[in-house]
Amino acid sequence: MFDEGRFKVAMRRLASGVSIITTVDADGEWRGFLATAVSSVSANPPTILICVNQSGSSHDALLNSRRFCVNFLGARSQDVVESFKDSEKRSGRFQMGTWKPIKTGAPALVGSLASLDCRVTSNITIHTHTIVFGEVEEIELGAANPESLVYLNGRYQSMHLS
Repeated sequence: MFDEGRFKVAMRRLASGVSIITTVDADGEWRGFLATAVSSVSANPPTILICVNQSGSSHDALLNSRRFCVNFLGARSQDVVESFKDSEKRSGRFQMGTWKPIKTGAPALVGSLASLDCRVTSNITIHTHTIVFGEVEEIELGAANPESLVYLNGRYQSMHLS
């Protein structure tokens, strides 16, 4: 049998950017979660992919609404990260930081490195996760020389981009 714990240790050694993925549920409530599994797919048309745990509280809302916003986090977003990483704080997640809906209505974090507002084009189920592809409809850019927030060795760390 494969050692799942060992696999997780190995994957923690890969530095990943930290994002908050947001969406809107059928009742108009904002939902969101922290993610490191975000990747560009195509520049024409601009398309990205995100990986969403099927047991996550935002999974069904995201697939039903067919819209999401990927917010790339900077080092100054650590307080927002704290409110999103603990499921017990779910009801207060959007009280930290300043949020505003952009084109699709999914909330964008004001001051993030970039926010990519997307419409779902397709999705694939793989084991415990759903890979969701989204075509970018709107982009908001933050500071030109930001400090990016990365996840490495089980910790959030800042990385200066010059």
